Amino acid sequence: MIQLYSLPHSERFNLSSSSLGEPRSNYSQLPAATTDTLLAIQEFEDYMIQIRYSDNTVRSYTESLKTFLRFTDNKQTHEITQIDLENFNRHYILANNYSDSYQNQVINALKLYFTKKRSIHLNVKELERPISSYRLPVVLSLEEVERLLNVINNIKHRSMLTVIYSCGLRSGELLNLKIADIDSNRMVIHIKKAKGKKDRIVPLPLNTLELLRVYFKAYRPKVYLFNGGNSLLYSRTSLQSVYKRAIKRA
Repeated sequence: MIQLYSLPHSERFNLSSSSLGEPRSNYSQLPAATTDTLLAIQEFEDYMIQIRYSDNTVRSYTESLKTFLRFTDNKQTHEITQIDLENFNRHYILANNYSDSYQNQVINALKLYFTKKRSIHLNVKELERPISSYRLPVVLSLEEVERLLNVINNIKHRSMLTVIYSCGLRSGELLNLKIADIDSNRMVIHIKKAKGKKDRIVPLPLNTLELLRVYFKAYRPKVYLFNGGNSLLYSRTSLQSVYKRAIKRA
């Protein structure tokens, strides 16, 4: 029997589209990005990379900026006014009923761009932020998690989900695990540069370690614990597919 911890499913391993940020904005009614807009986005992306924002933050913030600039009909940055910010918030985000988390994400991206990158004095703080909502997480019982894992025949896929559920890892933390991060002497896993770029250590159950040893002998990964087919990193999309298939079978 696999040793597991009961984890809030939606907090630790929610692989639905909402867990990766709001679905791509509906661009069908927005004009195409101009060369100047694309250049501004590229400069913003380079800026965030230099100050070491996470890959997920860089992607979501550049996407948010791109949507905003297209909404303004690709205005030059110095032409954008407070009214443009308010109209985007009210007539695009709120009108399309996007989630409060997506709204906050966009506001944070615009705040960073206009106050840190461009030093343009627009009052981004006055943008209407949503009232935070709180939903109780869906918690899987130990029996449900065990049934989920038992329907997976592929040893690699089963090992991945077992590590997530038995050690309490986020999906991104799992994908970034390296072989050297598994400390079988101390029976812990070193999670490096996790959320907030903070390192942490989590317990490694014995049964999970034994499963990992079986997986390792079968697949012989080189650097990352779970590598992809033609790349060092296993893709988040592939992990989503593994999870969804297991859910259906269970």
